[in-house]
Amino acid sequence: MAISTAQKSRVVTAPGPAERRAARQQPLLERLEQALQQIIPFGKPRDITTKDKIFLFSQLALMVETGNPLNRSLAAITTQVENPRFRAVLEDLTTAIEEGKPFSEALKKYERQFSEVTISMVRAGELSGALDTMFAQAESFERKKEEFRAMLRKAFMYPLFLMFMITGAVVFVLTFVFPKFEALFEDVWDILPASTKLLMGASRFLTEYWYGVMIAAVAAAVLLWKVFQLATVRNFIDNSKIHLPVLGKVFIMVYTSQMLRTLGFLLQGSVSLLEALTITKGTIRNVLYHHFLDDVVACAQEGKGLSFAFNRSEFLPETVKQVVKTGEDSGKLDFVMLRLADYYDNEIDKQLKLFSIIIEPLALLVMGVVVGFIVMSIVLPIFKLTRAVH
Repeated sequence: MAISTAQKSRVVTAPGPAERRAARQQPLLERLEQALQQIIPFGKPRDITTKDKIFLFSQLALMVETGNPLNRSLAAITTQVENPRFRAVLEDLTTAIEEGKPFSEALKKYERQFSEVTISMVRAGELSGALDTMFAQAESFERKKEEFRAMLRKAFMYPLFLMFMITGAVVFVLTFVFPKFEALFEDVWDILPASTKLLMGASRFLTEYWYGVMIAAVAAAVLLWKVFQLATVRNFIDNSKIHLPVLGKVFIMVYTSQMLRTLGFLLQGSVSLLEALTITKGTIRNVLYHHFLDDVVACAQEGKGLSFAFNRSEFLPETVKQVVKTGEDSGKLDFVMLRLADYYDNEIDKQLKLFSIIIEPLALLVMGVVVGFIVMSIVLPIFKLTRAVH
């Protein structure tokens, strides 16, 4: 019975004497790293990255356009891949194609790695005979998604780093610094400032009951996660995001850009309107937009058109409504949706940069106040003791 390449890669053989001697001669750090990679799942590449998918679709678009069969194209790309998980997936896809399966059908096995949007584009390319064009569209879609995520990461990285530093500084002072002064401050407890007494109490509680604090923190995190899974809570949060005084406009732009970009790419890839709307709904995590897209689907089924449902929306900007109507009237709905999504991406980038400009000095101010409060709580009692001695 023949064994496939993917199956061979999973065969585990016992190391011989020479291999065991070579392993013993390895540096200790390398042996520890290899042991951790075998024990801890995240020691190995667990999944396919967006960068991997961009590389795959760009190479497929080029090779299929130049007349290469799909199975040979995948085999050639597999030799250039370093991620073992990704390589195994490509080998499996190649095998499926050689067995006669359509590429879109083979990709469904890996829906967690390749989104439904991408798979629908590939299926539309197979039906229309323009697979190379669809691969190029899929590459562009993945690239836009990665650029958007990078923009969000860049905006929130520094504030999150400062919050982490503040928390770390407070925990360090309470668990390592204040216990050193406990014996000194006990004799003069009555003259200590209220801030010092507060921090001393927090330090004692944290050092004596740290295990309880850890358990309580984990339990609180699990409880919050469970609460956020409730439909009523999710509905409340999603509604609050849209109606916030300042950030509400940013959330609307984020969700609208995501909706328009997904719809635009799917329509450009010749995916049917109803299927495109259904797929788009699954990519957006906001209940209001889910209800809105349900209304759009109902209007499309009744023959009223997208612009009718867009005009009934209470939270979408007027620009979106007008552009969608123009695109629908001119037959260029996919084009105007993608252009509008690009416009909103630029606006989001500007808003996030402004947010960073405002939040950075505020975070530094908070950090300065916290550190100053802790330092003064230590320094003031020492000054009082020095004056009392003199």
